[in-house]
Amino acid sequence: MSRVELEEVLDFRKVVIELNRELHSKGIFDLEYMLVNNSIEDVMGVLSDNSDFYNLIKDDKYSNGVTFRELIEMYFKYVKQRYESLLIRDDGGKNVDKYYDRLKEPIMFEETYLQYPKKTIGMIKMDVEKTLMLMREAILAYYKVYHNKKLIAELTYGINNSGYMEFSIMEDQLLHLLGVTAEQLRNNPDFIRLTGKKHMRSPEILEWIIRDLEGNNDLIQYDEDFLKRLSNNKFKLAEDQFDNDTQTRLLNYHKIRVKSHAFLKYGPFEKVSLVAKLNKKVTTYAKSNTVMISRAESFKKYPWAYFGSVQTPEKKYIETLLIDSDKGKKELLKGSTPAIVKGIESDSGNGSSESHIFSEEERFKLMDEAYKSFSDILDFTKLIEYFNQLDYEFGLGKTNDNSLSL
Repeated sequence: MSRVELEEVLDFRKVVIELNRELHSKGIFDLEYMLVNNSIEDVMGVLSDNSDFYNLIKDDKYSNGVTFRELIEMYFKYVKQRYESLLIRDDGGKNVDKYYDRLKEPIMFEETYLQYPKKTIGMIKMDVEKTLMLMREAILAYYKVYHNKKLIAELTYGINNSGYMEFSIMEDQLLHLLGVTAEQLRNNPDFIRLTGKKHMRSPEILEWIIRDLEGNNDLIQYDEDFLKRLSNNKFKLAEDQFDNDTQTRLLNYHKIRVKSHAFLKYGPFEKVSLVAKLNKKVTTYAKSNTVMISRAESFKKYPWAYFGSVQTPEKKYIETLLIDSDKGKKELLKGSTPAIVKGIESDSGNGSSESHIFSEEERFKLMDEAYKSFSDILDFTKLIEYFNQLDYEFGLGKTNDNSLSL
C-alpha cells in the first residue's frame, strides 16, 4: 500500500476534528478518549450510529486506494497501541509493586516536605518521558470531559431509596489528583532555579511539567494539535531532570504514572462506583469526607480506585485519587453504608451536557465484587435487597459462592 500524500494527511486530521465536534454536539466524547476503555469495533459503531458526516464520507478513497473507513480504523489501531504503550503493564507482581511502593511519598518533616536526591528517580529518561506523555493524556482527558462542569451522580441506596450527589473536578485540584504535591515542588531548589520563581498556581505547574521542547499549546488546542502530539515524545522537564545541574528528583514519576493511569481509565464517567460517607478523612492532609469506589481492573494486587470527595454545603469537589487493595482501606470505610451510582450527568452551564447510565449488569458486577471485598465492614443490607429485586424482575444471574442474598 502506498503512502497517503501529505495534503491528504492534513485533510484527514481536519476531518477527525470535525467528527469529534459533531459527536460533542450530540453529547458524545471524543473518538480518542473513547478508545481508552472501548474496543475499536465499539468506537466504530458509535461513529456509524451517530455521525452523519462519517456516513457521508466513509467510502471516499484516498490516492492509495484506501477508503476513509479503512484509514480511520488504522488510526484507531495506532491510538490504541499508543495508549497500551503508556499505561502500566500489570504482571501481577514486581512491575506493579515498584509503582505502588512509591505512592506514599513525599513526607513532611518539621513542617517542610522532604526533597529526594536525583538517584531516587528509579526510571531511565525514556520512562520519564512515557510518564509525562501519560500525564498529558490524563490532562487532555480532563479538559475534554470534566473541565468547568458540574457532575451529578444519581445514587441508589436501596429499594425506592435514591438520591443525588453533586461534585466537580476543579482545575486547581488536577495537579494533586495526578500525583504532584505542589508545596513540595514549590520549595524544591531545582524547581525554583529552573522556573525562576517559587509561587506558581497549580495549572501553571501542570503546563510547566508537560511543556515540550518545541512549545506546548495542548491545553488550549488539544483537538487541533492531536496528531502532532502523537509524534512528539520530547519533554523539557525530562531534559532538565537528567541535566548535571539538577541535584534532586523533581517529581515522583512512579506516583504520577499510577495516578494518571487511574484518572484516565477509572474516572466517574468511565466506571460505575459505590459512594460511601466516611467517619474520617481519606488521608491525613485531605478534607474529603466521601469516597467514590471503582474497580481498578488493571491492578490485580490493588484492584480498587478511591476518589475522595469534599461534600459540604459550600464546596463539592473531587480532591484526591488513591489506588489500593480492599484491606488497605478497611479502617477508612468501617461502619459506612454505601450507595451505588446509577449514572453520571454533566452540566457545563451553557446548555450542553454529557451523560452515562450504567447498566444493571455493570452495577451488579461491581456490587458482587464489592460485597466479596468489603462485606465485613460496609453495611450492604439495603443494596442487597435492591439487587435481589432486580434479579427477580430483570433476570440477572445470581452469584454462586457469595451470592447476594439475605
